[in-house]
Amino acid sequence: MNKALSTGIAVLLTLGVSLGAGGCTADTADAGDGQRRGSRAPDPAKPSKSSPSERSKDMRRLMDTAGSVLPDVEDRRFVAGGAGDLKGTNMVQDDATTRGKVLVVQLACAGHGSATVTVTSGRSKAVQRVSCGEQPLQKNLRLTSGSERLELATDPAEGAAGALAYRISTRD
Repeated sequence: MNKALSTGIAVLLTLGVSLGAGGCTADTADAGDGQRRGSRAPDPAKPSKSSPSERSKDMRRLMDTAGSVLPDVEDRRFVAGGAGDLKGTNMVQDDATTRGKVLVVQLACAGHGSATVTVTSGRSKAVQRVSCGEQPLQKNLRLTSGSERLELATDPAEGAAGALAYRISTRD
């Protein structure tokens, strides 16, 4: 298991307990578009159990399902990654990369509905609509960094619920 993946899993498990409404963590990945992997996700449309602990467990399962679709990348190529509630997955990272690097952004969503994911770096911007499902599909987008700063924001469609996983790496 590579260092970035180990760190990501530890952070994900630590933060997952408090993710009833949202958050993000570190993780890693790379690969092709439209691949099915992983197991079925819990259905976020079904009435949730009442205890915060059980809702947190459901969210963790959704994050794990979405994240399982995204394959590993080499540590040297890893830039950023995470998973969180579809309604609260946003990331801003200064000094994430260098200007002019080609970045591969991998996305997967477990749950139902869809979300628009926007990744920006300086004046560079890439947008991808991601469908959420019980067996998530990986979506990729590419972006040439316009600065060292990197931002990722989600805009869920009305009624969408679930977890989004993302991994950002450089393309050699």
